[in-house]
Amino acid sequence: MKINKLNKRLDILVQFNKRPHIIIECKPPKIPITQKTFDQISIYNKIMKAPFLMISNGIKNFIFQVDKYKKKFSFLKHIP
Repeated sequence: MKINKLNKRLDILVQFNKRPHIIIECKPPKIPITQKTFDQISIYNKIMKAPFLMISNGIKNFIFQVDKYKKKFSFLKHIP
């Protein structure tokens, strides 16, 4: 996908009924998950419009649901 004229790629995209369902951003265990990581997956999702997002470095996992109308995230305990 292109973002600001740059080619970007998703780590994992799970589809349901041929539509984006979950975008998963994977980082190595030594890389901490920061606000920059959340910003990165949010930018990807502006294009893909998946209802669920996940970020993992193998140690910490964050799963959240996107409320596109309120433009906010709700953190979840489990993958939907």
